[in-house]
Amino acid sequence: MTRFLNSLIFICITSIFSSPLPAQGTSIQKALHCKASELGQHPIEIGDLSLTISHLNYRSLKLLLKNVSELFIPFSPDDLTILGSDGSQNYIEITYIRDPGRWISPAQVKIGPKAHLQLEYGLNDEVKFPAKIFYKGKPIVEITK
Repeated sequence: MTRFLNSLIFICITSIFSSPLPAQGTSIQKALHCKASELGQHPIEIGDLSLTISHLNYRSLKLLLKNVSELFIPFSPDDLTILGSDGSQNYIEITYIRDPGRWISPAQVKIGPKAHLQLEYGLNDEVKFPAKIFYKGKPIVEITK
């Protein structure tokens, strides 16, 4: 009997962890085409996540993230890639924390239901314009100078 119960528990646990999770923030709108100075005027819809690039300048990036859903949505800066016109791939290297006012290694954040969050990042290298920005490997923005 104990062996049967152990097998049943194992099957239940396995089925729970192997079930697919609901897709969150996976459908991305068509890539936006604009000047770097116009980025803040064009939110990018990624499923239930609205991403606005409020500032992109050579080696820094500021984002406004809004969650329009009733669920927590994860955002990882590792999913964002910037390709410069010279072929250099730029990535997020550091995150700025206002209090106590220091730079730290970037980490995934979970954005609460109906919440918004502003993040400031430092890039590993200077971005050469025109440039392209990708999220999870899909193009989201083509930027002219």
